[in-house]
Amino acid sequence: MKKVIFLLCMSGFINTALADGTKNCYANQSDTTVASTASNNFGAPLDVYRGFNIFSFNSGLGSAMGCPEYRRIKIRIGNPANEQICIGMKANGAFYRVLDPNGNVALAGTPVPNSGQPGRINYYAELFQGPTVVNSVGGYTPVIITPTLSGDYWIEFNKFRYRDTTTNTTYTVNNNFVTPFATSLTPLGSVSDSVEWSLQILDITVVSTTTSPASAIDGRVHCKQWNFHQYGSNKPTLANSQEFQSPIYAYTTDSIINKISFPNSIQGINWTIGMNDYGVTNTLTPANNRKSILQESVDTIAKYELFLTPPDTNIYKPRRKFSNTTAFTDFLVEPICNVAGVWDSLYRFNLTANAAFQIDFLINLNGTPGYQAGTTDVLIPVVLNSGTNTVVWDGYDGSGNFVPAGTNLNAVSNYINYGVTHIPLFDIEGYRGIKIETLYPVSIATSAQILYYDDTALPNGVSNYTGCASPCHSITNVSTNYNTVNTWFNSFHDFQSLGTFTLLPPVDLNPIANATVNCGACTASASINYTAGIPPYSYSWSIPTETTQTISNLCAGTYTGIVTDGYGCKGTKTFAVT
Repeated sequence: MKKVIFLLCMSGFINTALADGTKNCYANQSDTTVASTASNNFGAPLDVYRGFNIFSFNSGLGSAMGCPEYRRIKIRIGNPANEQICIGMKANGAFYRVLDPNGNVALAGTPVPNSGQPGRINYYAELFQGPTVVNSVGGYTPVIITPTLSGDYWIEFNKFRYRDTTTNTTYTVNNNFVTPFATSLTPLGSVSDSVEWSLQILDITVVSTTTSPASAIDGRVHCKQWNFHQYGSNKPTLANSQEFQSPIYAYTTDSIINKISFPNSIQGINWTIGMNDYGVTNTLTPANNRKSILQESVDTIAKYELFLTPPDTNIYKPRRKFSNTTAFTDFLVEPICNVAGVWDSLYRFNLTANAAFQIDFLINLNGTPGYQAGTTDVLIPVVLNSGTNTVVWDGYDGSGNFVPAGTNLNAVSNYINYGVTHIPLFDIEGYRGIKIETLYPVSIATSAQILYYDDTALPNGVSNYTGCASPCHSITNVSTNYNTVNTWFNSFHDFQSLGTFTLLPPVDLNPIANATVNCGACTASASINYTAGIPPYSYSWSIPTETTQTISNLCAGTYTGIVTDGYGCKGTKTFAVT
């Protein structure tokens, strides 16, 4: 089913009240333009508008009935004793309802309000003035919900009419939110059979009732995955899509608040944004998870809560500071041998960490401090847990050359990353740079984070692992249409050197066995001698009972001796006793 609800943003009026919703879609008031009052076949004015999708064609992209948690538009209540939720909207042809943090109905499903009913916002002037409980002059009369619980409430929508795509018949949903969506049902507009339907205006304001009039509380509305829609005519194309400049605020799982903006604009018709600490997917290696891809990945990009206004720090408390402490208490490098005991160039680095970290593990091979992309340096992204961890290296340098055993490497070090944030954008048509500001904690606040990207899987794409100062990472329509483009940054990182080391070879694959027989008697002896390897060593022979380095009382014949070192690497020697 492809179902669309657009939350549209337009106005030239002054915003006198705080709130979250459609009016947050613009960079500033001069950025809003109302060009016409005519309606197109989506039920929306033929104006410049930008907003949020709730549905989109055959994929749910927003806060619809039964949607995944990460698509819900949530409303945080901190103190139910003195906070209320005010809701206003303008639309036709749908039901909406609000559920409490336990999933129980806080506001029963009802049709979106008509003119003159509570919750109806008729004009953009009313939207920007806010609910009358905050601003009695020029505002709108809201639907008011008095919460009983603290936590996340959420709003969801359902449609009036559907078409069964199997039988091509149309029916009307009369039982509100009781009828679930079926995969064969396509939502229809309330006026025509368009699969798109627009919610022109949505305003959600959490207010404090401790003042008179009530005061709006900003930064309480959030969603993990927003889907934006922007265009300026009745047939959306790249040519008439409108540029989006509004900031988005992310609250990371380690309590860092970042501001993400597109100062030189982002252009799209229907595009999705989520943020996380892994990339476009979390099913591959860390190095591949963060690469831009030639496909959609909207179901895996949502982890952090995203806000349209700065999060209320009374609820979303930022991390206070970072301590520069020793992250690693032990370090060891060793070769890896396969199940047959054969070394095939792999090494493992054993790290004992005192906490969970994301790191960029640097093997400095070019002799220049730090990492230089395009050189022999090797940079391995790793997610570590507290305790013992293993980093695997294939034994090749950054230029693809094998690094032989016995090589003395200049340095191994880690960039320890905090507040790792990936920004996967699906189906943007183009943008001219992303700007990242870290707002909290104050101790690491910066107005221009360093950004990284790897677009090598896209047509003509390049990568940047050295980093560029934001705003940077521009993309054109050629490489981004229906693709997922990722940019990432570290809110804060520390650096710790692990020192120098020599690549130790595995046990010598040609141990030496010396054996002779005197006068035909079974008096021969043999020893396995070897070089390299790491203790402890173990021994085995073609005589099953023998497990020592030297065996005796051998008769004439053929024997095989095997030594295995502490890494599981084996050396084998077959010899004849004559």
